[in-house]
Amino acid sequence: MSRRTAGALGAVCVAALGWLVFVGWDYYRLAGAERPTHLRHALLRSSGTVGLACGVGAAILFVSNLTYLLRKRFLFAHKLGSLRAWMSFHVLTGLSAAGLVVVHSALLVKSTLGLLAVTGLGIVIVTGVIGRYIYAHVPRTLEGRELERDELRRRLAEHRTELAQYGLDPTLLGMPAAVPEAKGLFARLWGIVVGDRALRHEYSVLRDAVRNRPELRPLAGRVLPTARRFARDSHRLARYAELRGLMGSWRFLHRWLAVAMLAIVGLHVFVAWRYGDLRWPR
Repeated sequence: MSRRTAGALGAVCVAALGWLVFVGWDYYRLAGAERPTHLRHALLRSSGTVGLACGVGAAILFVSNLTYLLRKRFLFAHKLGSLRAWMSFHVLTGLSAAGLVVVHSALLVKSTLGLLAVTGLGIVIVTGVIGRYIYAHVPRTLEGRELERDELRRRLAEHRTELAQYGLDPTLLGMPAAVPEAKGLFARLWGIVVGDRALRHEYSVLRDAVRNRPELRPLAGRVLPTARRFARDSHRLARYAELRGLMGSWRFLHRWLAVAMLAIVGLHVFVAWRYGDLRWPR
């Protein structure tokens, strides 16, 4: 699944859930004590036809979301699709499940387990968004596999050779010095933010060098993409240890938060099935 496909499916899911909330807004805006008298209560309440369907759909998406871990474990199973495609699927199913949970709750969380599940889901989603930001900074192949340091050096050397052949000043194409690794999760996150600023500055220097050379200006459409890749990979090589360490710390945190959230969701499903008034479909 490409990012464009995932984005399109995500937009469809957001539109569908938004339409459902819009149609049922006169029900969702009522206090809990007033809802049983509403005409759509049997449909939209958490155990109603629509509400329960959203809950079941969210549970299915949660399980599907974990298949990314299986694909990541079988790293060389290329026939199953690239890691980038599976990451897009992972993000899509996670966010879609969160939207279904909101509709399933009927925008009113009453039980303690439900509150814990929604809170846990919110924390996992936030850490997932942060993780996606980190993921975008870790050097990877087109397939999605993380690059080793030597592989990144070779790729950077290829960019340097190509830019030198175009006639770019060699003094602008030096090997980056390693940045001391920051200690702690938040310090490493801040290092990414600072590094992004440095990356934009490095690219702007290369861009200006191309635009200020009359013989290079007509070739800007070919030179600048390579210059951007060179600046990006140079930045990643300088912060290689920091980025890999940050990715490892985030994976550990996100994985165990997801396990805890799934345990709460499983308990919530069991209690609802065992003690709730579930008769679906109605």
